[in-house]
Amino acid sequence: MLILEIILGISFFATLFTFALSIATFFFPVRESTPDKFLSDYKVYILMPVLNESSVIQDTVERFFNDSYYSYKNNVHLVLIDDRSTDGSTTILQKLNQRFHNFHVIKRKFPIAQHGKGEALNAGIQYVKEYNIANGILTKLLSELSMLMHQCQSSISTKWSMFLTKTKNSPWPKAA
Repeated sequence: MLILEIILGISFFATLFTFALSIATFFFPVRESTPDKFLSDYKVYILMPVLNESSVIQDTVERFFNDSYYSYKNNVHLVLIDDRSTDGSTTILQKLNQRFHNFHVIKRKFPIAQHGKGEALNAGIQYVKEYNIANGILTKLLSELSMLMHQCQSSISTKWSMFLTKTKNSPWPKAA
């Protein structure tokens, strides 16, 4: 009898706990995961300095862009900074640049090349700043042009409809 009372007590508390958990889930819903929201709201630039990496660079870039997580994100950019490679990395990067969207290659030349990873990363940061400024200006100009074209189009269509209304109701004789 004692064992039966213990089992009933445990099942009662388990049921009570499950009920409390379901109520807590109702009042405190699980939030969305933040990485997808973060990636959808902002542009993400991944900077990678490259110096004589011809044996691994193609596989690295292909794996990055073929990964399902990054392939559908238009706001994830991969920026490779070629610090004047001498082993053919430059030609591989040029071929990859034609294949992938959101892939940027910065070619550094002497006398500023091969001064360390820090200098290469600083060049990449400068490129990203200039790239975003240029795209921001272009986006702003295109949006203003689009708005102007929309205003002109609506103005023309309004004037055209007014003209048609006037000619329809005009006392002029109709052509035979």
